[in-house]
Amino acid sequence: MQLFELKRRSKSYSNLPIINKKAKSSPVTPLAMDFFRKNTFNFNIESEKPINFPELGSSKASSYKSSNSMRTFNFTERPIPKLLPSTVSTGSFGEVRGYAANTHQGLVRTYNEDKALIILRIQHKDINEKYQHWPDCSFFGLYDGHGGHLCSNFLKENLHHFILDNHHFPLSPKKAIIHGFEKAEAKFTELAKLKGDNSGSCPLVVLIVGKKCYIANVGDSRAILSTQKGNETYNLSRDHRPADEAEHNRIRAAGGQVYISSKLNVKDHKAYRIFPGGLNVSRTIGDLNAKIEEHGGIPNVISSQPEIRTLKIKNDHDFIMMGCDGIFDVLSTKEVIETIWKSSVEEENMVSNACRKGVEAVISESMRKRSSDNLTAIIIALGGFEVFCRNLFTSRVLQE
Repeated sequence: MQLFELKRRSKSYSNLPIINKKAKSSPVTPLAMDFFRKNTFNFNIESEKPINFPELGSSKASSYKSSNSMRTFNFTERPIPKLLPSTVSTGSFGEVRGYAANTHQGLVRTYNEDKALIILRIQHKDINEKYQHWPDCSFFGLYDGHGGHLCSNFLKENLHHFILDNHHFPLSPKKAIIHGFEKAEAKFTELAKLKGDNSGSCPLVVLIVGKKCYIANVGDSRAILSTQKGNETYNLSRDHRPADEAEHNRIRAAGGQVYISSKLNVKDHKAYRIFPGGLNVSRTIGDLNAKIEEHGGIPNVISSQPEIRTLKIKNDHDFIMMGCDGIFDVLSTKEVIETIWKSSVEEENMVSNACRKGVEAVISESMRKRSSDNLTAIIIALGGFEVFCRNLFTSRVLQE
């Protein structure tokens, strides 16, 4: 199976409306214009336990209009804060030779809506006679939240159950993932209706079954791969944003609108927003106000369908890095990989410690580049990274 790099399509959307009070004409519908007038977008664990990232404040925000969610100081002058200790593995399992995860609320926000969960060793379940062998399986989930904590918390607590308990797993992991995401959307919609909640989340899942890796994403969190000691890098997922040609066409076909916020630079991908909902991502779990008619939404404009890619793990694969959009807003895939490798050269211990230094370096570098979002990173070490760390340690011992 050949590796792939998903190249983002570029297309000029100069005909998209820039919403402001002085606009005299626009292709946007009257319903959308009324909306625009009212909304100015001015774990080393082997059991199913979450990574207990610290709760750094809380947020009751249900839309992008909240002004209490941002600090008022000039964040370009703020020093880089010290990170809390990373969650680090103490062993390996199957193709996973180690991992590390860390998160930070960032320089601007007073809360952290990102959640994550890692299951290094997925427990066996009763299987039929057609499938006697249970493969080595690991689950990694990153849930980038917005508009509140409820959706990301729900996914952290439930999505892995919906996937791993599905009757298609582990025979057909892709089908299990599809059904799992469908169930997550349906169950959270029920919960959100009861609570009157409009929060949402962009989930990213890496599921390793034997030597095969399944990457499922909804939204703009990203998974990337380093191979051949960092000499080759690949995007394992595609960002779901309204400026993307395929997503733009899908939104329009479903009855939605894509517009440019007058508050942001047109070159910023986050300037592109979607009616209804005002989101700058085109696929999410949750966000009732964008999806449910009685809440002002239009069904299928914001999709909850995951895009799934598969990867056969090879000996020269170094690591998979999972990151939220706050990282990739300021760092390219190549820059993230280079940052991880630069930090790992300074590490002369176990591969898990190299992963730890990698996630901490990426988050710190994102803050140095003045990311304004929450920041979460997970590194999954594969065979190539383990060999590199072992050889590096051996060479240093011999030099002493």
